[in-house]
Amino acid sequence: NTLRTNFPALSLIHRWRNERLALAATHPETGEYVFPIFRRSAFVAVNMPIYAGMLMSPQTRGFILFWQWFNQSYNCGMNYFNRSSVAPTPLLDLMPSYCLAVGASCSMALGAKAVMSRMTIAHPIFRAVALGAVPFCGSVSAGALNVLFTRREEYVDGIAIRTEPHGDADVVGRSRTAGYYALRDTV
Repeated sequence: NTLRTNFPALSLIHRWRNERLALAATHPETGEYVFPIFRRSAFVAVNMPIYAGMLMSPQTRGFILFWQWFNQSYNCGMNYFNRSSVAPTPLLDLMPSYCLAVGASCSMALGAKAVMSRMTIAHPIFRAVALGAVPFCGSVSAGALNVLFTRREEYVDGIAIRTEPHGDADVVGRSRTAGYYALRDTV
């Protein structure tokens, strides 16, 4: 209390800092707690070990399936916690999207591996680059599908348009066009 009395600006600084931390840790519209690994600021840091595992593990079916499943599981969580929604989505509504994204990534990666195994590339550098395309094909295609499947309500129902940029303002309407652009830009 003596600090607040002697330094009133210090109290405002602490309040502003705590408010920023609370906004960073919760979904702006639903108020759900966002786990640290699913915050946008963690996306690159969390994906680095996943991509390293994809690129450095042996390109066997088991490793390809594991890393594609792991990557799409993380992407599904990231897309869920960073969607535009006014209410939490039930788990049963997310399961088909998750299964489609994982199935697509595994299919694309195994398909790319099958194509690569039929190709004869003599130069070792070109062969290494071509083998790197196996996890890339699976990740890119499934990442796009994961966004579309996990956040499809944004296109179907539209995004809530509010009077203020944060989630606690009044909803004045819904826009399918904004939902389309949000999905397109994210993909």
